[in-house]
Order: sequence, then C-alpha cells, then structure tokens
Amino acid sequence: TLPIAERNVLSAIFTSTNGANWAVATNWNSRVGTECTWYGVTCDEKYEHIETISLSGNRLRGSLPPLTELSRLISLDVSSNQLTGSIPSLTGLSNLQYFNVRTNQLTGSIPPLTGLSNLQYFYIYSNQLTGSIPSLTGLSNLQYFNVRTNQLTGSIPPLTGL
Repeated sequence: TLPIAERNVLSAIFTSTNGANWAVATNWNSRVGTECTWYGVTCDEKYEHIETISLSGNRLRGSLPPLTELSRLISLDVSSNQLTGSIPSLTGLSNLQYFNVRTNQLTGSIPPLTGLSNLQYFYIYSNQLTGSIPSLTGLSNLQYFNVRTNQLTGSIPPLTGL
C-alpha cells in the first residue's frame, strides 16, 4: 500500500489542476489502494511508491502542488497543459530522472536543482519563467536541459562535471 502522504500528493494534483475537467481521469480519487491504477500513474513493482506521473496534454489547468513527498518519483510529465503558477520545489526528489513541464504558462524562477544527481532530462521550455538558470553542479547524469522560450536572464552557469 502506498504511504498516505503519496496519495495526498496525487489528490492535491487532481484538485489543484481541475481534475474534474481533465481529458482522461480514469480511476482518479477512487478508494485507498487503487492509486496505482489511476490514469497516468505508475508505481513500483510492490505498489509501495509512485514512480511516474504522466499527464501530458490532459487539460490540466491550475498550479502544481508540492511534490516533495514523492521521494521515489522517477518521472513527471505534465507538458502541453494550461498550468500556471511556479514550478514546485524539487528538493528531496533524489530519484528524479525525467522532468517535463514544457508548453504551459508557468511563471516564477527555476527551482534549485541541488541533490538531483539522477536527473537526465529537464524540459521546461515554452513557459513564462523568469530569473536565472540555477547551478547545474552535481547533475552528472544530465543529458538534455531545455529552457528555451522563457524570459530567463543572466548567464549560463558553468557546465563542468556534466
């Protein structure tokens, strides 16, 4: 069974992104123990932790809630929706490999990427993000980093160690 804190994050995603009007919301917010059958959610083989959330192009509208309780999350894809607000903190998501929020209306700055040593793909392009690119130190597995088509300022941080 999933920890209640992980179920609560899923419920918060549904609530804060207008889940009632998603294109597909099969099984979402059904009884405890069914979370791994919810559309776009994949769990580990023992159904103990959420590993992927894939809701690309699913008419999500609103903002993303905190994700920090999803400590085993490997992949998040909420691209091509109508998300607003800022990118939530990624602190504690040390297993995260794939992060895709491209083609939304996100604002604010890019959160620190500290501690995301497994991160390989980081797609945040085509939003309205501001500020500078955070340090990429420690992202030794990074393969793709796309931040184009935003309103970013400042210089590109050092790429040593990538």
